[in-house]
Amino acid sequence: MVSQPATPRNIDDCARSLDSGTRADIAIFDFSKAFDSVPHKRLLVKLHSFGIRGGTLRWVSCRLQRVTLSGTQSSWRAVTSAVPQGTVLGPLLFLLYINDTASDIRSEIRLFADDCKLILYRAIKSHCDCLILQDDIAKLHQWSLVWQMTFNAKNVVLFHMHVTHSSLTTHLVKSNCLWLTLFYPYRGVTISSDLRWHKHMSIHFSS
Repeated sequence: MVSQPATPRNIDDCARSLDSGTRADIAIFDFSKAFDSVPHKRLLVKLHSFGIRGGTLRWVSCRLQRVTLSGTQSSWRAVTSAVPQGTVLGPLLFLLYINDTASDIRSEIRLFADDCKLILYRAIKSHCDCLILQDDIAKLHQWSLVWQMTFNAKNVVLFHMHVTHSSLTTHLVKSNCLWLTLFYPYRGVTISSDLRWHKHMSIHFSS
């Protein structure tokens, strides 16, 4: 899997569900300190599996750092986590690291390296779809534990997109209910659960 285009594709999929009278549920995950958290030992395992070997692999694993303060320098220490920031390589390494989050996921999933969000969504046509989405949420949580990439609990939200007042299902991460929201700000656009623009207009264009 590779990084997908930003929200238009996701919103277009959800809009088609709404047009057909079907609810769509979206779970939005935000990696906590994503670029700083990538553990090198696990990153090297993944890079090796992609065929990255030799000097390139050594360069990633042998980076050093030290602190300079008022002309005094600390000793060199090995960098054990994080990808280079402010570079083209940083987002690429991050994407290679999180690329397998889609393994065994049956719902639609989108990855965005530039803002470290992971979006999982599914059209809810039956209770079975609710169970599948919950199972996928559990798989993502398990992946985060295995690969030591923490989701920011305050920014993990569930977004019910619906046009009817059908009963809504509660989804969990571990034993915690996902925070339910009707509006979600994303890249300067406030997206409403009914895909109308009144909330965005009231926030951005009110006098």
